[in-house]
Amino acid sequence: MFFRKTNKSILKHVAPQAPARFSFIVTGWGEKPSLLRKALNSVADQLGTEGELIVVINQYEDDPGHTEKLVTVVENTVGVTRWCRISQNSGVARAWNVGYQLSEGDLFFIMNGDCVLKKGAVTALLKGFASPKVGIVGVGGIRDGRKVDTPGPCQGVHGFLFGVRRKTHQKIGEFDIVFSPLADEVEYCVRASKAGWEIYIADGVGFNHTCTISEQTDRDIRHFGRLLDRAILDRANLAYKISLPWMEGRASLKIQE
Repeated sequence: MFFRKTNKSILKHVAPQAPARFSFIVTGWGEKPSLLRKALNSVADQLGTEGELIVVINQYEDDPGHTEKLVTVVENTVGVTRWCRISQNSGVARAWNVGYQLSEGDLFFIMNGDCVLKKGAVTALLKGFASPKVGIVGVGGIRDGRKVDTPGPCQGVHGFLFGVRRKTHQKIGEFDIVFSPLADEVEYCVRASKAGWEIYIADGVGFNHTCTISEQTDRDIRHFGRLLDRAILDRANLAYKISLPWMEGRASLKIQE
């Protein structure tokens, strides 16, 4: 009884904190600690009072000591709302799903740990959701089978930086680990489009993104300690991408620039 009375007394003086309006989910794995620090600070500096910053660190299995350095960065970054570390490399799709479960915003943004936002980027991304019909917003993507970065409707967005309306995610489901890595966001956008949501490239989003594993075709990938066959993975992803309706008529397996 004593503790119950004490807790009630304390709670009278604690104002309830409203959930964040939007969430940034930053995933870390193999990037340099200094780059992750820049990425996190670039988000934290633009959150204001309505945003939150979630960080999910996948274990870098080739060098566990590297992961420790990333964790140190996260622990010492002002503005991180909550974070977690996964003991093995679970893949980006699982990391995104974990980040979503840790977030509360009506809008959530996925960002690689090697992407650094410029001033005003968060505001520009939020403006991309001006229409309630828009379910996904990116900074570049695929339009009629070609890579583009010009604002407007598109069929898919790049996975290193994009936003999702929570209602959209609740309707179409979590990110599919079958397409992880390298085709996660493509398959996700296809589901969103089929469910009636619009996909849009936002205007005026400034950022710097370092070339990552999607372009490094000779780099090994491990999920849960198991080495993935990169050649088989790349062929499967390309076969899936060219099977999509908006790729019809493209003779090449490679998406045209």
